[in-house]
Order: sequence, then C-alpha cells, then structure tokens
Amino acid sequence: MKKYIKALCVLALILTYSISASSQSQNTTQGKDFWLAFGNNYDNGPSLQIRIVAPQATTVTLNFTSGNPVSFSLASGEVYTYVLSATQFQQASTVTSRQSNNSIHITSTQNISVFAISLQAHTTDATNVLPTNALGYFYHHMSYQNLDGEGDGFLVVASQDGTTVYKGNSSSPSAILNKGQVYAEYLRGGDMTSLKIRANKPVAYFVANGCVNIPAGTFYCDCLFQQQAPIEAWGNSFVVPVTSGYARNADRVRIVAAEEGTILSIEGSSNPGTHNLAAGGMLEIEINSPGCYISSNYPISVAAYLIGSARWYDANSVGDRWGDPAMAWVPSIEQTVAEVTIAAFKTGGTSSVIRTHRALVMTPTATRGNTDIKVGGITLGGGISWTESFGGFSYGSIDLTNLDATYSFVNPAGLTVLGYGLGNDESYYYLAASSARQLNPGFYVNDKHHQDMNGDTYCNDLMRFRAALNGPLDIGNPGHIKWFVNEVEVVSARDQMEWQSSSLDTDIPLLVKLEVRGTNGVTHQVGTIFTLVDPVPPVLTASITEVCREGVQAIFNANSNLGSNIQWYKNGTLIPGAIGNVYAATSSGNYTATVSNGYCTTPQSSPLTYSVNPGINTLYWNRFAFNNNWNDPVNWIDVNGVVQHTLPTECSDVHIPGNSLNFPDLDPSMTPRGFFGNPICRNITFHFRSQLGQQHLLAYEKAYVQYNFGYYNASGVYKRDGDAISAIALARGRWMPISTPLKKIASGDFSLGGFPNFWQKAFKASPTGNNFIGEFYTPSNNMATDIGTEQYYAINIWAGELLPGVRGESSAYHQNLNFVKGIMQMPYFEDPSNNLYRAHTYSGGSSHFSYYNANEDMYPILSSKPADNFPRAGEAYRFAADGIMQDVSIAGQTHTALKINVPSGVEMMIGNPFMAKFDFDKLYELNSSKIEPYYRVYSAYNFDVYSIPTGSPYLTKWILPQEAIFIGVSPGGSSKELICPPALMTGTSNYIVKSTGDDSRKDDVLYISAENAKGESWLTISMQAQKYKNILKMFSGKQNPETGEKIPPLAPDVYAYDSDTKDKNAVQFEGSLGHISHFDVSNEINGEKIILSFVNIERTNTNSLELVDNHLKKTINLLEESTYEFDYVAEASYRFSLKAGKSTTSIASVDGKFIIQMKGKTLEVSASSDISEIEIRNTAGMPLYNQGVINDSRFSQELSLPTGIYLVSVQLNNGEMKTEKIIVK
Repeated sequence: MKKYIKALCVLALILTYSISASSQSQNTTQGKDFWLAFGNNYDNGPSLQIRIVAPQATTVTLNFTSGNPVSFSLASGEVYTYVLSATQFQQASTVTSRQSNNSIHITSTQNISVFAISLQAHTTDATNVLPTNALGYFYHHMSYQNLDGEGDGFLVVASQDGTTVYKGNSSSPSAILNKGQVYAEYLRGGDMTSLKIRANKPVAYFVANGCVNIPAGTFYCDCLFQQQAPIEAWGNSFVVPVTSGYARNADRVRIVAAEEGTILSIEGSSNPGTHNLAAGGMLEIEINSPGCYISSNYPISVAAYLIGSARWYDANSVGDRWGDPAMAWVPSIEQTVAEVTIAAFKTGGTSSVIRTHRALVMTPTATRGNTDIKVGGITLGGGISWTESFGGFSYGSIDLTNLDATYSFVNPAGLTVLGYGLGNDESYYYLAASSARQLNPGFYVNDKHHQDMNGDTYCNDLMRFRAALNGPLDIGNPGHIKWFVNEVEVVSARDQMEWQSSSLDTDIPLLVKLEVRGTNGVTHQVGTIFTLVDPVPPVLTASITEVCREGVQAIFNANSNLGSNIQWYKNGTLIPGAIGNVYAATSSGNYTATVSNGYCTTPQSSPLTYSVNPGINTLYWNRFAFNNNWNDPVNWIDVNGVVQHTLPTECSDVHIPGNSLNFPDLDPSMTPRGFFGNPICRNITFHFRSQLGQQHLLAYEKAYVQYNFGYYNASGVYKRDGDAISAIALARGRWMPISTPLKKIASGDFSLGGFPNFWQKAFKASPTGNNFIGEFYTPSNNMATDIGTEQYYAINIWAGELLPGVRGESSAYHQNLNFVKGIMQMPYFEDPSNNLYRAHTYSGGSSHFSYYNANEDMYPILSSKPADNFPRAGEAYRFAADGIMQDVSIAGQTHTALKINVPSGVEMMIGNPFMAKFDFDKLYELNSSKIEPYYRVYSAYNFDVYSIPTGSPYLTKWILPQEAIFIGVSPGGSSKELICPPALMTGTSNYIVKSTGDDSRKDDVLYISAENAKGESWLTISMQAQKYKNILKMFSGKQNPETGEKIPPLAPDVYAYDSDTKDKNAVQFEGSLGHISHFDVSNEINGEKIILSFVNIERTNTNSLELVDNHLKKTINLLEESTYEFDYVAEASYRFSLKAGKSTTSIASVDGKFIIQMKGKTLEVSASSDISEIEIRNTAGMPLYNQGVINDSRFSQELSLPTGIYLVSVQLNNGEMKTEKIIVK
C-alpha cells in the first residue's frame, strides 16, 4: 500500500443465486438472517458499506446491536448500497482486542445476498456475508503475516445468548457472549493462521488484518477482510484458478488442516505431490496457470491470495502497479450451485482505483460447454474463455465490461464463482457464489445432500440413505453410526453407512437424523426434515373454456399438494416457460399439467379444452334493473328487451342506457365478485347520461360515449328521441357546459363542419370590482385542444337551432346532425360514418381539422388555412382517468384517486371526469383547503349557485356524468392538486330522484326567485348562526355566436347588498334574524311584470318575515303571502328590504290552447288538440321526466318531484309547443 491518499472508487461483484428445480432448498450464501461486524483496516479510517442484492421484492432491516435499526424496501432485482454513518461506524466496528456490542443483525422478509466492504484509499477489501443457518461451532483462522496497523485479528459474533468462546484446546473461556456481542483479538506484527476457535453455539467468524505483504517482502501492503466458513463446511476436493491481467500470472494458496493425519495430494503449483499435515497445520504454495487441484483424506480449508503489485511492476519496469494483496476463501467442489447472477457496482469516492473486473467460474470440464452466460438477460456472444485445470475441472475467466448489467451463469452440473478486480496498488478477491452446506458429517437421501432437502416434499418411493463422513470414526465400539426417524432409531441401520426404505410414513413431516461418534469421543448429530406424498396429478379449473375468438385469455388454475412448480402442456407437448399455478391460454387445444419438485413428477392431469365459438354478443343493461350489480345475470337483456340470464365476457359489446332506473356500479359492495369474477367486456357504449360506478375496475377494450343534441324531423319539428335509451337531449341555441370522460377528445370533435353550426368554447372568469365576469372564449388552438388535459375535462358547446333563412342554421345545414338523429358518439374518427364530419380526416394516427368559410353558402372548406392536427389512436377509446389513477392515503386507508392540478385563486370550469355522478360535498371535504364550498352551473344565461352551507332551491350536491360545473379555487401558490377518489365521491342511484329536490335545502336559509316570462334567477339569504363569506354573482360576458352581440340577461337578476361588507351583487348573502337584508332586482325591460317568490320559509326559525317595497312604501307579510308581483322600475335602486319566511304555491298557465298546472303532486295538462310529448326539466335544463306518444288532449300524472321550480314542455301532434314553469310544494 502506497502511503498517499487518492480519491477511491472500488467496483465489486454482487451476486444472487437462483437454485435449479432439483435443489430448491439448497443452502447457499443467500438467506434472510445475517450477522456482521467490521474490524481493523490500515489506520481505522475507512468507509464501511453494506451491499444487498434482492432477487425478490423485500424489506430489509439493519439492527445495530448498540444503535437504532434502519429499514428499507427493495424492488425485485435491486442492488442496494448502504453507507454507514460516523455513528454507525462506531456501532459496527471493533478495531482493538476487546469485547463489544458492535455488530449488525441483518434481517429480510425474502432471501437476499449480503456483502460488506471496508473502503480506504489503496487498502480495501470485501467479503460475502454468510447467512445465520451457515454458521458453525469450529473455525481455524486463515490470514497472513501482519506488517502494520493493529495487527492480524479476528472477530467472533454470537448469534445466540449464552455463547462461550474458546481458543485452541483451552478449557477456559476466552469470552462469554450474548446475542450480537463481539469478541475481537489482534496480534500486532503476528500471523494467527491455524489458530482454532470453537464455541458452544453457532458464531460468525471474520478475519481482519490491517496490512500484509504477499509474499513476505513484496510491496505493497493491503488489508484483509474475510468471513470464514466453519469446519463443518470444509471439503476434500478443490480446484483453485489463477487470476490474470496485465503482467500477473501467479497467486499464492494457503491450506489448513483440522484433523491429525491429513494427507494432501496436489496437482499443479510450485509444490505438487503428497504432503502430510497435522491438526492445525498449514501449507503455502504458489500456483501458475492452469491453477491447481487439491484433494485430501480429511476436510481442509483453502484460501487464495493475490500477490503484491511490486512483483509485476519491477518485472516490467513500466506501467502502473496492478493489484495488491487480497484474499478469497475457496469453496470445495462439493459446494456448487446450479445458477448465479452477478452485478458489478461502484462504491466509494469520486474516482475509481479498480479498473478491471473479472469473474472466475469453476465447473467440470466434461460439462463446461453447458454453461449458459447472459449479460442483461441477453446470451453472451462468444461464450467464455476456458482453461482446463486438473482433476477433471476447468475454470473460465470473463471480463465484466458492462457495469450496469447483470451477468448470469447457469450450469446444471454445478459451478462456483470467484470475483476479483485490479487497479493501481489495489485489488479485491473474494468468494462470489457457492453453496454453504455443512459437509462434515452429513448424509444424502437419494443422492441429495440432507441440507438441500430441508422442508421439501417428495414423492413416496424407495428412499436411499447414505452417510458422508470425512473424519475418523470410533469403529471399535458399536453405535458409532446411528440413524433416527422422528426420534426413533432405525436399529437395522445401526453402524451402516447406507440403508434404504420404501415404507416410510406419508403426508407427515419426517425428521431424519444421523449421529456419528469420532475417535476423539465427540458425537456429531445432523438432520433434515422432509415430507413424502403419493404423486397425485394436479387438479385443473378454468375461468372459461369457450371463447369467441383466438387470443381471448382463458385463465387455467392448477392446485397440487406438491406445491406450485407446475409445468403446463398443450396437446401433450411441454409449453416452454409455462410454469406456475396459473396459465393464460390463448389458442385452441387440450391443456394438461404436471407438478414436480425436482425429485418427484406427477402424471399429467385431466385436460381442460380451450375452444372457439365465433361471434360477438351484444348485451344491454336492463333499464329496469332492481340493483346495481354488474354480475347479476337478470340485469342484462338483448336489443329486444329479453332477459339473457348471462353476463358480459371479453367477447361482449355492452350498452348502458341513459334513462335507466339504476345503473351498474363496480364497487365490490355493489357488484360482488364471487363465482363470476371481475367485471369485463369487449366494448362499452354509454348512451347519453348513462352511468358506471367505479369505472376503473372494468376490464374492457374500447369505450364510447354519446351526447344527445336532438334533431329536426322532415317537418322541421325538434325531436329529442333520436335514441330511445338516451336521456333527453341537451338544449340548443344556448351555451351548454359539458364534460369529456374519455381521453383524447378534441374541441373540434363537437362540430359537424357547420351542419348545423356548432361553437366550442373554453372558459375564464375575470373579476371586475365586486363582480365576476364569466366568459366563454375560443382557445388559440381552436379545433385541436385536448379537452381533458388542457381544459380540465370541460367544454362549452352551442348547438345551432333550426332558424329559417340563417346561414348555418337553416334546414339545409342540419343534414349531418339529423342523419345521426342528434346523437354524437365519441370516438367517431374510425367510424365509416365519420364523413358527416366534413371538415375532419383521420390518417397516421392523427385527426386533421380543416376550417371552412362561414361567409359563403354551404361553407366551403378553406384549403388556404392549415388544418389543426390532433394525434390520437387507441388511447381515445379509454376512460379519462385510465393509467393516471394513483393510490392515496385518506383517513388511514388507501384509495385509488384521480389527481387534477388546477390553477390557484380563480373561478374555473371543470368537468366530471367519471362515468358516474360525483358528490360535490365529498369533493370539498377531501379538498377543503384547496377549493371554495360552492359550485356554479350555467343555466339559461345565468350562473346559479349551490353552496354546501346553504344548499340550493333546486341544485344538489350531485354532478351528473357529462356535466361541467364552475368552482372557486382557493388562493395561494400557483396551483392546487385536487384528490378525487371515485370510491368515496361517486354514486349511481337514479338521477331523476337524486338530482333535484328539497333535500338540498337547508334550515334557516331563505331562497328568493325573481322571474318573468323569460326565466328566473335566485338569491340565497342565510340566517344560520355560522357565517360564511358572501358569494358574488357571476355575470355572463359571452357574445352570442349567432349574432356576435352580447347575450342580454333574459330573466331578471336578483341580488343582495351587504351594508356591512359593502358586497354588492351577492347571490348568496349572509343575513341574520333581526338583521335587515337589502336586495334588488334588475331587468332589461322597464315596466315589465316580475314575480318574487320566497321558498323555504317554513324551515326558518322566525316568528315574522316582512318584505318591504321601498319604492312603493309597501310592506308584505311573507308568512301570509310568499309571492309578490311588481312592475320593474329601472330608477328604483335597492328597492327591497327583508326584515326577517313560508309557503310554496302552484302556477296554472292558461293561454287558450294550453292549460298547465300542478294540483298537489299531480301535473295536469289540457290542450286544444292531441298531445304528442311532455317533458319536465329543472331550471338548469337537466331532463327529469319524459312521456311520449300520448295522443290525447288531456294528461294527468302524479309526480315524485321534491319541492322546487320546474319547466314543463308540452308538444302537440301538430308541432305546436309550449313551455311553462311550475312550482311544486
């Protein structure tokens, strides 16, 4: 080691082990429980790091015996580096001779590989860390002559309480340790190689040597850090490879014996031949290519050492000094694994000292060609460069040049791997992968090592047991070998190396033990547990076996008492890679399965047949379904209304009517999974206003959403029944805010090329003093705006009416919308009928929207103006929330939610992104710090308000699918993220019942309407004790797209004035008992009659309520008369005062041809000729009731409508139509 400091970055090998099917329980250096302690480096100033490789997703905890635990989660295949802090360095290191609590207990929920590195500039070494089940009782120290630092040392870590540690043959304890305690001892300038350490309980044993030259006198020194395997894991046969690189061509090897009379046989090396070692004896040799082969009569320990860099530098006189001393424990050839995956990784400082990285792979020469090597999952071209060594073994060297990839090595005959790296005066060398079985003593069951069997299940067969004993036995005394099954000795097998049985018990765990007594009188006992079963073929079940077309998945399941290593077959032929309990069949054939655990394979099962029955069936949701259960077979009908007693499959196209009494809801409480499984279909079509709760739980290919704008028949009569299973059409000739619940809907989609005229607008609100102006404007990208991502799932649509003589709206311009009966379906761009969209073409995955000249008849397409392009394809058939829902924690529970980023401090338009109605109250509850507690709707040129504290006379908390609303976003910051979990805020109950009614009216709140023949507006006055801020009126600033003129307020405006806050134009006003509330009405026409109505008086806590007409100096007792009619006078400002409310009434409209009136809950209509159709809407224009084909001049129907104001439209057979307002008590 050069005594200068240089930035250091060491690259080491991290490895994972994947055991073949024949040895699933093989003990390897992988595990779930480890003990680690760090020792002395050169000057005790290193960085300590732990590397962990997780073949599976897992949670790892580092339990510092004298500190706080640290936990972290790792993904499958992740390589993780944990750098110890300065405090943790002290808690994990013992650098002087003493007893301490400085250890780390590493635990994991799944198998991991653990490596530790002590990093210091030009003196670094790393070790693999053995799992606790590989620890033992007996160790022999292996190190080298110390030159500097604290000396040659060892650390003993106790894995259990009450651990007694002894040195050599002493009967006096050197230390008594509890779990996690460390006993360390250092010998400055010494070499403790061969020192025997023993304990009464399993311990972890680490070598820590601060500075060594290898061989003596060869510069430069480096540290050694290595966990050693116990004597129980030593072996008898070893192949030792030689490292290479630059001028290097030799390594040193040390061999230590545990037993007297150990005889070594060495092929290759500087000292081949036979050598005798006593117990604790050590032999050092030097090896050159092709390495050496070492065998012995008793177990031995072998370690390989890299030689100091000065030898190679001095020999060449030029170049850098590549490599320095490093040490690797070499496993015996009995300790092979079938598969290993390694990954290089960087650690340390800002520059790397290690510059080349290699793996050495040892495997039998006869089968070395079967070694499969992959880099990043791709087979390595050219394979590996092999060197044939001795003893029938070869070793191969491979450069690890891709530092970001994994390298996997597979050979069913077994292999072991060493890893090393070289740099300027720096090296690392350590065991990369092997088994960690105890080999002395041990036994085999049907040629499988007992430690590799532990816990497995095998087929009931002839079981052959064979002892593997490497030490001398006390053969002069009977009972030196004993075999036990479930604690009962097998007397017939006493003193037998081998025995067999075909009559062992089945279906219960069998504990088999081998007990041997050596010449020293010491008794060793080892055992394993396994279970025998009769090989019964797996039982197969299927979700479906008959499908509509090839490619549709049929999920097959297999269950067996032998586990999940199940192999699937098609028509008797093995399906490569089809292993596991579940197989997804996608093609016709007979499918069977077998199960195997390596030593037992069952016969093939009875077959499941995958068959194809062509055809797509079409199902309709039953409009009169009594529940919301998608998985209820009686809820599905055919096009003729016949119940099908079946459920949708991957081959089913389904339709959801928009006028159903109940809609499907996929919440598990509404749609239990049970036998029928998860909801699924091929394509799903949502007729206008239809609903689907928890839409994200549906498996589907394509979704279609329809909008109903109505159409004009050949007689020019407006019809709303273009689709018999849609809700009533949206209004024409006015702005309609709607939502877009699918992805990739463009603004240009709501256009038929001017046939009739359509306008599409975005929304913005501008404060002007005490008022808000809500404007509908054209975005810069007029036709190709992504409504979902750019306009918060909302757009305003104006669909032109039939206006004779008006270009774009006369009968000649209605042909496209009339052709589809007013039903616009999204997506449409791949439909053959999309030629109706005359300004639209689709190619190359994009829509192209052309412009037309609106100043010429028949609107010719403008070739001079570039088309707007809008890329989309299959994504356009998916729900808007697909792929962007995220898990969020709400009240300690995890919910899937859509997150919507909205700008702060504005009034904005937002659409319902779901196919179910959502609860605004719940939206506010979940986002109360982000939005205001109210929303607005655009109704007949007015923005009406629903408020959570004060409710509404006709609006509710429910926002319908395909509906857009206007919300206030709280100020602060640039944006807010709204959390929208559908499970908490959507529902699918009948909107006719739930969308209107007095259930939204609140106690101590008075609702005042001002109406004339053209419409009405509302003012809310709260008398509640808790005060909220006034909500100001939003005025419509839009221009009429047909005339370009500003739309006048057709209905009178009613608003309040707050003398305390000076708020004007309040549509929700915070009044109080005893407080005089001032309000006024504005109207376009002077002298026009206006009616004031006062609603919800009965729920206000007042004894008197008076209206004062300050202009006429008139007072009205509202407890006696809840309506007041007056003539509008423009000059009369703040005309009304309210001194503190009750009653509703009905209105009978009589005009000679029509009588429309409410009598109690019954609607009565009389007309001068037969009635064709009657419909009822709320004042927001939402359809609530429709009755067609009446063919009678009289109509009477009891209605289940809550208290409120409604619009009744009556159409006669002769085409005449009348719309009037009714008030329901």
